[in-house]
Amino acid sequence: MRNRCFSLISMVVSLVIILILYYFLLHSYFGKSLLSKRTEKVLRDNDIDTSSPVSIINKAKSVASDANKKMLKENKQIDSVFR
Repeated sequence: MRNRCFSLISMVVSLVIILILYYFLLHSYFGKSLLSKRTEKVLRDNDIDTSSPVSIINKAKSVASDANKKMLKENKQIDSVFR
């Protein structure tokens, strides 16, 4: 009986230690920023939200779309001058 109890306690303690290590490893892996501090600063200076990768991508898409619309408008103006 005593041997069985010791095995159960050691197994529970081992499991707790493994879970704690697993928690800290996952927390440190997913808690890190995906961008360098310098990149985050540049993005923030350009009014790009750096809270999540999705927000960065969405902002980049909207900026690219706005730039494309501006370029098309300028091309139409240039075409109208030469016609």
